[in-house]
Amino acid sequence: MTKHTAHTNYIAAQDELLLIRKFIDGEAAVKREGVKFLPHPNQLECNTPEQVRRYEAYKMGAEVEDFPSRTLNDLLGAMNRHPAKVNLPDGLNYLIDDSDGDWLSLQASIEITASNCLQVGYHILLAEYDQLPIGLDVELSIADKAALNQRASIKHYTRESLKDWAFGKVNGRLTFTYMRLESDEIRKDENGTNVNVTVCLELGIDELGYWQELEVYNGQASIQKEERIYPQAMGRNLTYIPVEVVQTERKLAGTLQLEGGYLAPLCHKAHARYQVSADLKERLRILQDTSYSSGWDESKKEEFDTINGRKYFAFGAGVHNFLPDGVSIDILKLTADGDALFRYMDENAKQIRAIGGRFDTQDKSQETLGEVQIKDANEKAVLTMLTNNIERAYKNIIAYCGEFEGLALMPSDVDLVLNREFTSTKLTPDEVRAIRELVMDRLMTPQMAIEKLIAGGYLSGEAEEIIGMIESMPLPVAVNGVQ
Repeated sequence: MTKHTAHTNYIAAQDELLLIRKFIDGEAAVKREGVKFLPHPNQLECNTPEQVRRYEAYKMGAEVEDFPSRTLNDLLGAMNRHPAKVNLPDGLNYLIDDSDGDWLSLQASIEITASNCLQVGYHILLAEYDQLPIGLDVELSIADKAALNQRASIKHYTRESLKDWAFGKVNGRLTFTYMRLESDEIRKDENGTNVNVTVCLELGIDELGYWQELEVYNGQASIQKEERIYPQAMGRNLTYIPVEVVQTERKLAGTLQLEGGYLAPLCHKAHARYQVSADLKERLRILQDTSYSSGWDESKKEEFDTINGRKYFAFGAGVHNFLPDGVSIDILKLTADGDALFRYMDENAKQIRAIGGRFDTQDKSQETLGEVQIKDANEKAVLTMLTNNIERAYKNIIAYCGEFEGLALMPSDVDLVLNREFTSTKLTPDEVRAIRELVMDRLMTPQMAIEKLIAGGYLSGEAEEIIGMIESMPLPVAVNGVQ
């Protein structure tokens, strides 16, 4: 097996990317990582049976909030409020329903791209010619190619798949000259047993043009290695790697962003909240009121059993304990000084709302209208930039597919327009005002109002924000019995 190294920027970003993915996936995914995200509260001695049990209770009590995934879903809902408008030339219109060769629609492909960009910052698209042997007669008709299921397609690779890369000048433009894409798969071995393998696809440019090399390995053992091939389009080798890296932000040529996507700060806040909640819950659980007693000997234990008809103290309403002379019982009140922890949780929630996190309705009610408007403006700017980048990338990648299909296309020839109406609604301002007044007059429940707003074109998060602000308003003061 070829000895591979990873790009320094890939290594630097891995911890953050893992954190983002797990906190988007939710509680089960986070807690499976154990001490990676939640260190043991006893750093000096953590492997004894007692401390192992303590950690399990500590982790179980910790809370993983779902606002990163809620926020992601709301942002994707805004981006996909209306489907993409697309009209492709003959020979490429199959991409609308089957963009990747496995019946992933073009709309779904765009949504996957947007989701990954918002999470980890960028996503990779590669144009390939599925099942097309090198040297196949390019004069085959479109119908012949369709019958053979030999069509150009758009393959997806996550940011984590891009292990190494290099930039250089190609045709006078700074672009990729080398990429190594790795993905983990489960395959059957010669005995029919499932085995974990790593599929390594290397792409590059040399004096002959664009080349591919594929290697599959299990651990350190290479189990499949294919010869370098030079995919052809329109009867000649390509002079570029037919790849698009879609980034959240517009970057200079020859650069990839090191930081995570738009949701990265939210996931870091969720991580901090997770750790503090574990400390808070443990403190509240351990520091409970505890009973204690004094003045006992064997004769007084027997006397207690006799006069009470039991061998234990009973607690609760209507219960009385008769005590022998000289015996006393009391409650040791231990106070969990969690004020600092509670204050942190409140401040953390404010910061989360400030950077766009979606809490529940009660949390949203604490936002002012100005804060909501600023947040919406920031989100619209991010979504607009991302939409522009996705649209540009898909026009390019579809043009690459066109070249594989024998079509001389420019990106500008691809008729693709993505939704940019992120906050448009069907309801008029007067209709929204009427709903608000019904809620304030207690003639409509908040839940009914939310449902009407959603039916009127608002996203669920937007509707909850509106109703939350209404509920936080003070009731009108009655004057002479009239409100």
